[in-house]
Amino acid sequence: MRVHVFDADTFGVGQESLEVAPGEFVAVYGAVRSVVDALRLRHQIGTDLAYGALRHLLGHRRAAAGEVMSTARALRCATPAAEALEVLQA
Repeated sequence: MRVHVFDADTFGVGQESLEVAPGEFVAVYGAVRSVVDALRLRHQIGTDLAYGALRHLLGHRRAAAGEVMSTARALRCATPAAEALEVLQA
């Protein structure tokens, strides 16, 4: 089992509330945050998986490149995100 500790200051970035039962909500990370986390952890999960997730996100128009970059900047991984976007747009 691996445990990843996230910075408390960025814990809420990309968090959404999902109603699982009437009046009961659970906090989950949205698609953009999940993909940016994959880019951040690409050295552990593999570049193919991280780039594939980004390709899927953009290809299904669930997010725009600007949203990805905004979230990546908030999570201090703008450079890997920009590089991935450049590779996919080439």
